[in-house]
Order: sequence, then C-alpha cells, then structure tokens
Amino acid sequence: MLTTDLGACEWFIWDLRRSNLIERGQLDQVVGEFLNKHPGAEPPALAQYLVSQGILTQFQADRLLQGKTQGFVLGPFTLMDALGTGSMGTVYKAQSKTDNGWYAVKVLPRRSMWNVRIARRKVRAFEQCKHPSVVPFVDVGTSGGMHYLAWPFVEGEPLDKLVAREGPLRPERAAGYALQIAEGLHQCHKEGLFHGLLKPSNLLIGPEGQVRILDFGIGCLLAETEGESLVDTMSTANAVNSGLDCASPES
Repeated sequence: MLTTDLGACEWFIWDLRRSNLIERGQLDQVVGEFLNKHPGAEPPALAQYLVSQGILTQFQADRLLQGKTQGFVLGPFTLMDALGTGSMGTVYKAQSKTDNGWYAVKVLPRRSMWNVRIARRKVRAFEQCKHPSVVPFVDVGTSGGMHYLAWPFVEGEPLDKLVAREGPLRPERAAGYALQIAEGLHQCHKEGLFHGLLKPSNLLIGPEGQVRILDFGIGCLLAETEGESLVDTMSTANAVNSGLDCASPES
C-alpha cells in the first residue's frame, strides 16, 4: 500500500489502478520509489518514467494522461499500440496473456451488433485452413461492451502504401503477388471461407516478398445471411463502400 504523498499524481495513479495494466503490488512499489526520489512530480513525468522502465508503452501512457482508463485489456489481450483505423474499427498491436504472443486486435465500432455463435464458428473453420498467405482470425470476444477480433501479428507494408511509395509494380512482381493471393484464396474457398473485402490495404507485403492476406474474417462475417450478420447495416455499408473500387462486378 502506498504511504507516500501522491501530490499532483494522485488522479493519475488512481487511473492507473482502474486501467488494470499494472498489478497493484508492482504499481505501489514503482510509484513509491519514483515519488520518494521526485517529490512534487507531475503526472507526465511519472508516465514517462513508467515508459522508460518498460512498464507502460508510450501509447498506454498517452491515453492514460488523457484520462482514458478503459479498454486496455480485452479478454486475454493487452493493447500495446494503435496500428490504424478503418471503416470497420481500430486495429491495435496487442500481447496475449495466454501465450505472450503478439496479435493484431480489431476493436469494432460500439454500434456493432455481436453474434458470438457465428464468430466462433468462423474461428473453428479457419483452424482447418492453413496457407502461408492467409492470416486467419483466431479469437473473438466482447469485453466491457467492446467487440473485438484477433489475428496473429505479422510484419510488413500494406500494398497500397507500397505502391504509393514506389510507384507501379513491375509486371513480374505484380504477377508474383497475384499468384500468392490466388493460391491463398483458393485454399480458403475449398473450406467454404470467403474474404469479401479484398483490397490493397488488406494485403501486407513482407520483407521477403511474402504476401499476407489480412482482415480475413470480417468479410466472412458480413457475408452471413441477413439477420445473422455480425455487424449492423451502417457498418456493413461503410465496409462495402470503402472497397468498391476493388469489388468484383457481381458484388
């Protein structure tokens, strides 16, 4: 238990406790040591100290300083950094308490409706689909009113950003990427799994030229029959509109 005068840091320490990011005993110890050395310190100084000690990430510290205490821990996943925001939600880099592995966790808009039965059925289906170009979603859940999907985290650059940076691809390079994508989709189609939202921003190019198909799962869930969809009509419309220039004619 902290016996040190918390001073200006009191509200920040209480927010840290509410965030569930740090075990209570560890928090009391590290904060006590810091304030004994730096009496009268302000919350930003304490936050940066925790970052320097590897106890918080910069992303977590910044959000806590903004007074945001909820949504850091979703099921087994602790959100460590924000990766990007799209039409279907925000993607975070997260670490799992189950295996200490790294995952990309997409938090869906709060307006989204959730059907865990459908989502978990798709997770089980992806267990049968193994291909190096496919990044399957491996977990789904609801925590604190927030709905999320999780994929293994992979390194690389989205194809749309790569083309914007380098310009049009050479034909043989583009053909190589297309072949990997087609083979990955073919394997999934044999298992009855369809992407539904394939577009350059969902194709990650690795350092060795390996293509990884992302967001596999969102499209599957949108493709369910009406009344069983994972997300509401507005979310579906936003997702479809964001990929119209890449959609097949029958879509």
